[in-house]
Amino acid sequence: MVDIEQDIWRWYHNISECYYHIEITVKYRKALLNKKVEGAIVEALKGLKERYAIEISTIGFDQNHMHILCRFLPKYSGGQVVKNPAAETAGFFT
Repeated sequence: MVDIEQDIWRWYHNISECYYHIEITVKYRKALLNKKVEGAIVEALKGLKERYAIEISTIGFDQNHMHILCRFLPKYSGGQVVKNPAAETAGFFT
């Protein structure tokens, strides 16, 4: 089925790599991201690879938004890939 332990992911009948750059913004651009919140977000996103086969390559933080570079299988649409990390981190922005 899916082999996501290698550098190139093999899935049924194809080999693929698809990277997305996602920016998640805090509502009204409030400066809410501090070191404590950043650490909690990173911990929450660690399980995405096992649950959804979405691998987070890089996470970058600013005071009011975060950038995520992730890789996923082609069975997911771009909207699904954006929805999963946003849903995992939504509670940290309130």
